[in-house]
Amino acid sequence: LDDYRKLVLKDSRGLPARWKFALQWLFGIAAALALYLTADAPSNTQLFVPLFKDVVVPLGVLFIAMAAFFIVGFSNAVNLIDGLDGLAILP
Repeated sequence: LDDYRKLVLKDSRGLPARWKFALQWLFGIAAALALYLTADAPSNTQLFVPLFKDVVVPLGVLFIAMAAFFIVGFSNAVNLIDGLDGLAILP
């Protein structure tokens, strides 16, 4: 949507940051909800703690919030790194 506004509509401002973030959360929650509802085993919604062999946290419905948080966070991290990659080519 941001690229559409910039390229097709010739709006140099693009999509406001608050709308981008709101849409990321909307799609992140939808994806997390889909993952939660299609989980066919309890282990699909549990948190396995690294470095501890027998520590497993059953998340239940909290899985949706945690998964959405990670989806939005990684989406922003990838976007940031992609921008930095473009800037690093210049020097």
